Amino acid sequence: MKLWVVVFVLSINMLSCNIFDLRTANKPSGIIAWNSYANSYEKCLENLLYSFNYKENVYKYSEILAENFRFEFDQQDINYHSIPEFWDKKHETDMLLNFHQQINVNQSVSLEIFPIDNLNDEIRDRMVIIYREYFLTITNNRYPGDEHHGKLEIVFEKESNGLWKIIVWRDYRIQNNKTWGRMKNEYSV
Repeated sequence: MKLWVVVFVLSINMLSCNIFDLRTANKPSGIIAWNSYANSYEKCLENLLYSFNYKENVYKYSEILAENFRFEFDQQDINYHSIPEFWDKKHETDMLLNFHQQINVNQSVSLEIFPIDNLNDEIRDRMVIIYREYFLTITNNRYPGDEHHGKLEIVFEKESNGLWKIIVWRDYRIQNNKTWGRMKNEYSV
């Protein structure tokens, strides 16, 4: 009988606390952009931007890179800064992870990519080569307002499953500006 009274009193206490009442759901704090099915090179390019602009996408970054991915550094960076000629998918994904780990939540990354005038993209059935100019600004304790500006060439390839991946990414310097490749090398350590 005592056990029955204890269970009854405990049940009444729990019901009076309103712990079983329905509550209204909280709205998501923010939606992080990502194209889950990159069935066009444009969506793959958007995912590249999303990978740098949203640290939450750092683990998805490898999805847009082909297994034989190759990033080729600007020749002047190779000569002046002892940067390797190229690196592979593993180095690229490690760099982005290091990059986002070093960016504080109160700091920012801004990446913008624009078509280059008088330089048309090469669009084929299963391969696309694009030419763009980029502006990458990093604001953090290490590099306040650090700007990287250059040109890039990206080769996309359509895989047998219909998804587009980046197979080659070439970085080019514009005058004396810091390049994206130089920034990548700094965050690879």
